[in-house]
Amino acid sequence: MNILDANMSLYEIENCLEKQCFHSYHDFRIIGDLDLSMDDLECLSYKVKGLRRFAVDLSTYETYKLSLLTACVFKIKKEQEIMGNIYFLRKVYNNLPQHHTRFVMELLKDTLIEYGIATFNIDTKHFNGLFGVLINHAGIPEHLHGNLYDLLDETLQYNEVGLLESKFRKEFVPHLNWWTQYIEEQKMWELFIDCRNLLIDCKSNEFAKEELLKKYHWVSKNLIQNCVKWCNECEYLSQEQRKILV
Repeated sequence: MNILDANMSLYEIENCLEKQCFHSYHDFRIIGDLDLSMDDLECLSYKVKGLRRFAVDLSTYETYKLSLLTACVFKIKKEQEIMGNIYFLRKVYNNLPQHHTRFVMELLKDTLIEYGIATFNIDTKHFNGLFGVLINHAGIPEHLHGNLYDLLDETLQYNEVGLLESKFRKEFVPHLNWWTQYIEEQKMWELFIDCRNLLIDCKSNEFAKEELLKKYHWVSKNLIQNCVKWCNECEYLSQEQRKILV
């Protein structure tokens, strides 16, 4: 769905994002879950790049802080899905003058606090911590969701924590190796376990999607929706296999 228009000014885009995406009555868990189309993202990226004209007056960035935050998160999301890393964004950040980097870091951090956006109990005082929060908000790349639930399904037979941890380190972490630079392994482990518990509940057929969204209110909507889709596809395949056997 398109909510932005190429003819909109950045000021209008900022107001639109605040009302339609970040207002308190909207239930979103991570910024990467926001329902922005490719056209929306292209429009947002183009308008945010125009802020370079105001590089001398950094206070201008404060007027468009939600646009800047959203553009950063979706840039990370796109880089993860296409490149499997976030090197380009890191390069852009490193090439900024030092006073620019400090200002942008503080602005993004303050914006998270002002709008009550999750920081996942990560310390944002330093660069790596803030990047860790932004990566969390970008979420696990969607093309990896199927692999994640395949892997988690294999772990359901494990009763020993040691075997589960081994699977996590050898097969889950390598898929997200760039996360380890910015996110503690414990945080990744917690996400792994959350997704595993979600899969168990989903496979039980005791919860509707809306109930799973409510129960796992801190987990990405995309992760939950794709878990339901994965389970439905597995159930369909099982039914087809039973038909063949009959």
